[in-house]
Amino acid sequence: VTRVGADDNSAVTAIDRVSSNEVLTKLYITTGAIGDYAFYDNNDNGIQDEGDIPARNIPVKLYRRKSTTTMTEEPKWEEYKTTKTDQTTGKYWFDELPCNYLEPGKKEGSTDPDDYIGNAYFEYRVEFGIPDGYAATIREEGEDRAVDSNINEFGVTDPITLALTVNADGKLEGEINPTIDAGYVKLVDLG
Repeated sequence: VTRVGADDNSAVTAIDRVSSNEVLTKLYITTGAIGDYAFYDNNDNGIQDEGDIPARNIPVKLYRRKSTTTMTEEPKWEEYKTTKTDQTTGKYWFDELPCNYLEPGKKEGSTDPDDYIGNAYFEYRVEFGIPDGYAATIREEGEDRAVDSNINEFGVTDPITLALTVNADGKLEGEINPTIDAGYVKLVDLG
């Protein structure tokens, strides 16, 4: 083997050789978001409609459960982010959330971290504070998930997943779910 560009055609020596080094890196890919609205359901029908008003300044917590292939025990729900509903609109927003990127050829709906790029599977839950004198309204009423309430009697949603997909332009796109809402009804004193 001779040295390229050397005038004297000298041989490559052991000192000239470079060994490969392993490089570890974290890959951050496109993220998703969860959000929308908290409201006072004045007609107690479980649906955001005329006459309902925004529930302002309500504490909102986002919990995340991350499953990986290297875990030795069941993953736990951990508080991930907190905010409050907007003072005017009753809206909230959590962004920069890791999404699940299913490997090609793997079964849609899988919860196995091995089936996802990065060997991790993410789930989220949103917990809304319930104002004094109120309770959660009817859950998941009607056909339109964008205008219902998603919380149980404790103010917590079912687990939510966000997918990472490839759009028509060939770019990665994180799922945005702007349909996670909380509706409240006034408690009535029966005594």
